[in-house]
Amino acid sequence: MTLEITYPLTTAGNYTYNTDDIEVTGGYGQLVNQAPDTTCLALYTNNVNLSVANGSTIGTAVGGASVSGGKLDLTGGTLKYVNYNADLNADSQQVGAIRFGYIPNYSGAPASTQYLITISKADSDGDNNIFIRHASSGTMEIRIVDSTGANIVDAGLLSWSPTSGTEYEFELNWDITSGATRLFINGTQTGSTQTGTGTRDSSIALFRIGTNYIPTVSPNFSINYIQVFDAVQHTSNYTASGPDLLYVTDTPKIKPASTITAEELSNFIATSITGSSSNVSYTMEVSGTERYWTGSAWTTSTGYPQTNTFTELSSNLSELDLSGGKTARPVVYLTSLDGITNPQIDTMTLSYDFYGPNPGDPSLCIVNGYLRDANNIALAGAQIYVVPKTSQFIDGKNIYVPGKKVLTSSSSDGYFEISLIPSSELVGTVLYDFEVYPSDGKKYTVSSKTVPTTETAEFDDLV
Repeated sequence: MTLEITYPLTTAGNYTYNTDDIEVTGGYGQLVNQAPDTTCLALYTNNVNLSVANGSTIGTAVGGASVSGGKLDLTGGTLKYVNYNADLNADSQQVGAIRFGYIPNYSGAPASTQYLITISKADSDGDNNIFIRHASSGTMEIRIVDSTGANIVDAGLLSWSPTSGTEYEFELNWDITSGATRLFINGTQTGSTQTGTGTRDSSIALFRIGTNYIPTVSPNFSINYIQVFDAVQHTSNYTASGPDLLYVTDTPKIKPASTITAEELSNFIATSITGSSSNVSYTMEVSGTERYWTGSAWTTSTGYPQTNTFTELSSNLSELDLSGGKTARPVVYLTSLDGITNPQIDTMTLSYDFYGPNPGDPSLCIVNGYLRDANNIALAGAQIYVVPKTSQFIDGKNIYVPGKKVLTSSSSDGYFEISLIPSSELVGTVLYDFEVYPSDGKKYTVSSKTVPTTETAEFDDLV
């Protein structure tokens, strides 16, 4: 009989997966955000837009700012910069962090002051301003301004002399509530911790790369990436490693917690959401072993490289051998190729021909004994029939045992043995009769014996 089972991704407990990598939420199975503090991230792969954003992703290039070779190119000594809407992207007021890869197009002190990043109330409005700049004197400077335009932090940290074309990781962590603002370059704190405190309000709309909130100073550098956080990321030296990716780039999997038992799979439907840099792929687990379609046959899968697209899997289900009844369930691999896009599995439906699950074997007891006549002569070749006195089910298993005779025979020395289901495995009180047929053709019966739950039992010990 054909049945259908639907797997909605609504209840986490119905699925098996690594909770460090995958979550079931909002009706989807998806990758866990590994950098939950991130408010926006730009990788400059193709254009000036943000790759990830809590707010608008749109970047507005001014003065010829452009992406070249996977970097935001602000070189050339002319006024060029990129504006972003800071709302939800870079508007964390009291605590936060910003990290970026900075590539100066100069060595030592710049010919003119370089404004690396600027956050403020609006264009030409310096309230709530945060900036990092490399002054023409060579001093690395930071400033944080409150909602009225007064300085909270205004610090020249130390003289910095970079090498043209070399990338440096900058990370500014600000906490103007407790008074702990730190700038790191390549993971090493630059200058002292700034202890100024104050209040920035929520009027923060401008996030600019390349010049000040009043756009008058020309840049001469490139940016490899930029990432903004709504929480402090580091309070001591750390190992610089680039942007924090949002999702793991390995290949975690999720599968239903329970299996179905079938003799054939007839149809598979799956709804998923992917982007150009993410992937949802499948295997079918059969009796505990994942299987995938090679293009010509089903064989054992050892992981993500041996998975199928939805079309490959669903189109070849009829070739999957489930003869005799086997357990089955779909397995879904969620893969973010770039660590930014998040693949999601929505729902799955599997149609199958039902096959009752194997209840497993009961325990058995080997009953053994010897047959001899009154002259102590071994009775060889005697037939011994054992008959359950009543038909019954095995307790807790979908197995019916009719009152049918089972047979063994004695060997040359009169020895016999037979494996029997213990009486206690059967529902109710089930006793056994032993019927012995020697060569004279007569029947001798030993009635109403209990077979114990031991591995073996001697015939004369049965009660």
